[in-house]
Amino acid sequence: MQKLLNVKNTVIESYNFHNDVDGITHLRIKARPNAWHQDDCPFCGRRHLPRYDRPAKKNKIWRGLDFSGIIVEIEAATHRVICPEHGVPGMLKYPHPTSQSKVECPKYGLITKESGISYPHGCQKSQKCRQK
Repeated sequence: MQKLLNVKNTVIESYNFHNDVDGITHLRIKARPNAWHQDDCPFCGRRHLPRYDRPAKKNKIWRGLDFSGIIVEIEAATHRVICPEHGVPGMLKYPHPTSQSKVECPKYGLITKESGISYPHGCQKSQKCRQK
């Protein structure tokens, strides 16, 4: 199954086929990273990082590429890690909704609460972004 999906550092725990109410066939693959790579940063690949939170109680499901009319879904438990370079990947910081603060970011420009743009946690940690 790993060769078919072309995945590395992954353990395929199980898979099953099922049909939905419309009669479309789904392939649900339950996977997890192997023990050596479960705490890697998704951006730089730095290994054995401390965990930011526990895996979610409910597994996340992603849709993969279809196999000739069969819908492929990949199911896995996820958690976030703390990378010294990227902060907590996936965590977004917003200016506080009640404040009038503005954030100057070299990548996104001026961010206000009205703009609806968030900025990555690592961007603030490295002090590339600053409050105005």
